[in-house]
Amino acid sequence: MHLLLLLLVTMTTMTSTSRVLELSDRFLDIRKDGIWLIKFYAPWCGHCKKLEPIYAHVAQALSSTPVRVARVDCTRFPSVAKEFKVDGYPTVMFVKPTTTHTYTGDRTASEMISYAKRMMGPAVREWQGEELDETSLVYQGERRGQWWEAFERVANQNQHSVTFFVRDAGIGGGGMEITLHHTPSEDTPPLKFHQDSSSSEDLTVSLLNFLTRNKFPKFLKATRNNFQELLATKKLIVMGVVEEDKLGNLNHEQAEFLRFFEQFVKSEEGDFESHQFCYTPTPSIANSIAMTTLPLPSILVINSTTYTHFILSSEINSSSLHAFLEQIHQSELTPLGGSSLWTRLYRSYYELTTNLGLMFSGNPVLTTILFGLPFGFLSLICYSVFCGGSVEEEGDGEEDHEKED
Repeated sequence: MHLLLLLLVTMTTMTSTSRVLELSDRFLDIRKDGIWLIKFYAPWCGHCKKLEPIYAHVAQALSSTPVRVARVDCTRFPSVAKEFKVDGYPTVMFVKPTTTHTYTGDRTASEMISYAKRMMGPAVREWQGEELDETSLVYQGERRGQWWEAFERVANQNQHSVTFFVRDAGIGGGGMEITLHHTPSEDTPPLKFHQDSSSSEDLTVSLLNFLTRNKFPKFLKATRNNFQELLATKKLIVMGVVEEDKLGNLNHEQAEFLRFFEQFVKSEEGDFESHQFCYTPTPSIANSIAMTTLPLPSILVINSTTYTHFILSSEINSSSLHAFLEQIHQSELTPLGGSSLWTRLYRSYYELTTNLGLMFSGNPVLTTILFGLPFGFLSLICYSVFCGGSVEEEGDGEEDHEKED
């Protein structure tokens, strides 16, 4: 019966190039049957069209898993969009019988496949000591008590971004502990969680804060999708700014800079524990923070607590970068930016003018029409309101003179 209903609900588009199911509003009747990865889209949305081949590749890769990959046209079935509180396109959600989660990662096939495989299993998995291939939080000990309950709560909240494992105390020896593992494991030893409080609620909050602060490796790629999570670490964000071309490649100078920057992070291991190092291939992220167009490559340091920032203006090398970070640590440099009203207003102005410039450079004719026509109509209205009366008065004056003559 469920299979028949599924066939009625889906108008399958499983051609040679796609295994994506097309859902109708009848999906609401069987949403609790199985697990789903669903893309909510609109046919007119350019971002949706750009995601389409990537999503088809995701469906192909997940065809042998229990995850059903599907999509919903929200213009035809608005009731489905309303049920899942969709407010933008495209929106990708992982739907389980009792929970739903909105995907916020990079819109690449590898990231979405990894996300779906992580979400389709239980929040906490068994670990027998095998090699870990992604950031993982491992619980070792008895599966009861406050520590275990706190671990399960945090796992249910963060399954989308971190893999959670449980390991019996007898396998590895030792007592109860929670450790955070990054990859590759040989470069970064696991971090051990410490908690003295006996309160279950405090323990959960403390473990969540520990994970939030430390879940990223020492050096990573910063994107629009993970940048807010980077700020949530409450560390100093040391960002290398480069720009990739359409094929994802860097020019020689920027590639050399990135190799230097990564090597610097490895060589300074342990010296800057309160720093999170990263690089972004999207300069607009850094430019929006700095409220100016940064030269490439650049070093930008962001205080994730005060939202101030610092820009390395001298030549970039190991000694200048080390001295720059030390000066920030010693509060010897004047911070820029912040969260004051004036700064927020100026940032809004900068982003507005930047976006208008990008629109004009991308399509000058359409941008001119888009803003020129309303401005022209507004000019005519203003002219008729403020100048029309004076024209009539001049005309009346001329008629009076003619009568006198």
